[in-house]
Amino acid sequence: MGRDLAQEVLSALYQAAGPLSGEELAGRLAVSRTAIWKVIGKLRQAGYKIDAAPNRGYALMGQVDIPYPEEVQRGLATEAFGRNLLYFRQLASTSDQLRGLAREEAAEGTVVIADAQLKGKGRWGRTWFATQGENLTFSILLRPTIEPRMAGLLAPLVGVACLKVLTGEPYGVACALKWPNDLMASGRKLGGILIELSAELERIHYVIVGLGLNVNCTFETAPSEVRERAASMRLVTGKTWRRVPLLQRLLAALEQEYRQFLAQGPGKLLESYRACCVTLGQEVAVYSRGELVAAGLAEDIDESCNLILRTESGLRTVTSGEVSLRKV
Repeated sequence: MGRDLAQEVLSALYQAAGPLSGEELAGRLAVSRTAIWKVIGKLRQAGYKIDAAPNRGYALMGQVDIPYPEEVQRGLATEAFGRNLLYFRQLASTSDQLRGLAREEAAEGTVVIADAQLKGKGRWGRTWFATQGENLTFSILLRPTIEPRMAGLLAPLVGVACLKVLTGEPYGVACALKWPNDLMASGRKLGGILIELSAELERIHYVIVGLGLNVNCTFETAPSEVRERAASMRLVTGKTWRRVPLLQRLLAALEQEYRQFLAQGPGKLLESYRACCVTLGQEVAVYSRGELVAAGLAEDIDESCNLILRTESGLRTVTSGEVSLRKV
């Protein structure tokens, strides 16, 4: 691979105690001053604020809040998650892009993130609304050594990890989980999780976890049905949030929860999920593609995170569906 001069210049500016002249940068990196000038221009176009003071040099004026690999990986507290990260300004679907990489044997923990998804997918083939540069939409590749029947636990795992980050400092977002895989705040959808599985009868090839989290979106340009049902961290807290440190925290929490699950099994995960699932204890109706499939009291979840309903005809286990509160 050839050298990445832009990354070398950026690293030098981050590490410098003060401004660096073009001459000093050129000498340190063994390139011409013209090459340095061109790279500075490219970095500015990418969103970096770089001051150029006469007779003093270049100085980086704060970090850019765009999830470029070099920004996310600087200070990232993970072993694998996000260590291979691909950023796209626009992408049809992060999961579609990652699926191709998975087939090419990409490493576990590989992340594809986009500032805007043109054809982002939710459950049941729905589209995911996301405006440019305001939210987090990314997919992460997993290669778990578990039986395929346990793959359904990965969505609640992601939900629990996200909740720990969002409800903790510095965010303090009042949110909860709705079965099976929605992040909710103030009764509205804050984020969604989509799991795609490639497996044989007894072996998982890979899992793609897609996560869409509404961070700073106000939904002013969203369709009316989205505005009525969606929430964002900004709308809930009244603050705007930097996405790069949030992504770093999410990746660290996801990796920790995932490693614990692989090492200890689902017991602690299910305990955490039950504690933060607002569906339990509610009279609910479950729909599949608009058709009512079950109704009753959401009494518990089983070891596979299936929903156990107490219906008029007895207990019933629901493996998937769309849950809404039931009018009683």
